[in-house]
Amino acid sequence: MERNNRNRLLLGLLLGALMLSTALNFFFLKQQTAQPLNYELEAGMSASMTEMALLRARAELAECQRQHVLPDSLTTVARVQDDEQP
Repeated sequence: MERNNRNRLLLGLLLGALMLSTALNFFFLKQQTAQPLNYELEAGMSASMTEMALLRARAELAECQRQHVLPDSLTTVARVQDDEQP
């Protein structure tokens, strides 16, 4: 009998958590759709400004990737050989 009560309690807690999660999801989705999207900010920017921002982001990404690339063994050997030649 005690095990049945424990299982019912756990099932009730699980169902309560699912209902609370569903209610919160609906609430936050409703709040999100109630706020208008800020297209005015992007519409005010010229295409050249947007392209410049995109180019800057790509350049920053390329620099970040260049800094995090480990040299491979062939590159290291080629550098050593270049340094050894007079």
